[in-house]
Amino acid sequence: MREIAVAIGLLLCSEAGYADALSLSLLDAYQRGLTQDPRLAAADAQFRSEKEAYPSALAGLLPMVGALGAYAYTDQTTEYKNFSTPLAGTRSYQWYRYGATVTQPVYRKDRIEGFGQAKLLEAQAGLRLEAASQDYILRVTQAYIDVLLALDNLELSRIEKSANEGQRLRAKRAFEVGTATVTDVSDAQARFDLTAAREIAAVNNVEVAKENLTRVIGLGAYTLSMLATDIPLTPPNPADVDHWIKKALTANLQLRIANHGLDIAAYEVERTKGLAYPSLDLVATYGVNSQVNSALNHPLDTTQTDVQLQLSVPLYSGGLASSRLRAIQADKDRAARMLEDTRRQVIALAQQAYLNVANGMEQVRALQQAVLSSQGSLDATQRGLEVGLRTALDVLNAQQQLFTAKRDLANARYQYLMGQLRLKYAVGELSERDLQALDKWFVKRGG
Repeated sequence: MREIAVAIGLLLCSEAGYADALSLSLLDAYQRGLTQDPRLAAADAQFRSEKEAYPSALAGLLPMVGALGAYAYTDQTTEYKNFSTPLAGTRSYQWYRYGATVTQPVYRKDRIEGFGQAKLLEAQAGLRLEAASQDYILRVTQAYIDVLLALDNLELSRIEKSANEGQRLRAKRAFEVGTATVTDVSDAQARFDLTAAREIAAVNNVEVAKENLTRVIGLGAYTLSMLATDIPLTPPNPADVDHWIKKALTANLQLRIANHGLDIAAYEVERTKGLAYPSLDLVATYGVNSQVNSALNHPLDTTQTDVQLQLSVPLYSGGLASSRLRAIQADKDRAARMLEDTRRQVIALAQQAYLNVANGMEQVRALQQAVLSSQGSLDATQRGLEVGLRTALDVLNAQQQLFTAKRDLANARYQYLMGQLRLKYAVGELSERDLQALDKWFVKRGG
């Protein structure tokens, strides 16, 4: 397996077409993607947008201050036509006004409820960003592992193809000397053709997996670290599925987001009801009026200060308020149903993640033994063929069994690692520290 790991690393570098590809550990990939992953960047932008709900709601409870100013010019001509000699007079007026207005909400039910809602929206935004960060850890790790698994499968396909080519040539030579049948030749040719087709599919899977990783980390030239053959296999701690389920029901981020969603919907119902409540504002206005008349030698200034309480009582809006309230109440019911659905999903997620780790550990051990047993079976079958106790088809079957076991083992090892991370994600505790611990299980090519 160690030789295969080295060969896979060389394959990744050569097939990518880069002479000086960057050696990229799992932690390197994670750190690079922090600034390159579009989904994580979008989640950060969404967080910055959503957290503005709090200062916006707070502004609705604070004083509003505005300045006012106006200027008018009037040119007036007056004619008195009832006189025998018409009289006429012309005057001009200039009028200035400037001042300030302060409005302090005293009671606005909708804004008070909106402020409480905004605090929850801000908290929910933080949870969404944290969930996106943990989801990113899963995505970058899965993409990294998918490339390694695809490379493992490609290398195994090439080794299996080479082995089947050897069996095909031996069957052909044996047929020529009369020690094998045409059926043996056909079986060997069919197995070779199947592995050739499998190799083509494996090459395609490598390219797809590499592109998926590139989409996350924004880098196309790299060689990856290989998973060590002696990774530790440890059960969940504690080894109690009910413990993990209870923990997930308390700390799972998606469930906490859904809980906030229901509370936010409840606030929205009260806020909408508040739109039909009377509102009371304290309004203070200070203004200076200055009038200049051409008939006068000096301007006339007037200073005025007004302080008043303004009461507004909504009476009838054509049924709009009632309709809006019914819609908001329906949204609250939907949020409650979504919360219950999320709760059930979290239970299933925690249980599945726990079982994937606990059973995955045993599966890896079983497949390790299966590889050893399959190798022993292949060796014995080849010896039996040499002494005439086994057929060429028996060798091909034993050979296929061995490579199937190796593929299953490679997949089980990677899935076990992902299971460890998904269990932490289920209980809302996945962090960079977990990735650092996982990164120790990978070794650089040639290391």
